[in-house]
Amino acid sequence: MRCHSKQRSATHGSLGEPDKIVEYASTQISKLADELANAITSEP
Repeated sequence: MRCHSKQRSATHGSLGEPDKIVEYASTQISKLADELANAITSEP
C-alpha cells in the first residue's frame, strides 16, 4: 500500500512528502532505464 501512497503523492502534486515523491520518481526512472536497455539489446 505504501507504493500507492508514493504514487498518489507524486501524481497529485502533494509536496507534503518530498521523500516519497523522490523515491517514487527514482523507482520509475530505474524501471524505464531497464526497459530501454532491454529494448536496445533485444534482437528483433
